[in-house]
Amino acid sequence: MSDLGEAAKKPLRRRTFLGSAAKETYPGAAFAPAFFEAGTSLAPWRERGIPGYGVYPYVLDNEQLIGMHGNDEPIYVEALRQGSDFMYQVFARFRS
Repeated sequence: MSDLGEAAKKPLRRRTFLGSAAKETYPGAAFAPAFFEAGTSLAPWRERGIPGYGVYPYVLDNEQLIGMHGNDEPIYVEALRQGSDFMYQVFARFRS
């Protein structure tokens, strides 16, 4: 647990992992933080000083956004592949 506590002291470094992985996976794309009004399961972690970041690891178009959490929630195969690549890049940066 002490390793997690030490990692929590570097939240800005963790966010750079997300940005650099995003730029590698989606070259030329612009990224910005977004407010997501749904609940999160990160509260218990944050109460212990461990930062967490909600991430959509794939690009959503308007059709997918509207259908989110509906009866038919599609994700494009290419988006799934890129999202998997993105998360791999993020986790690879945590190891270094």
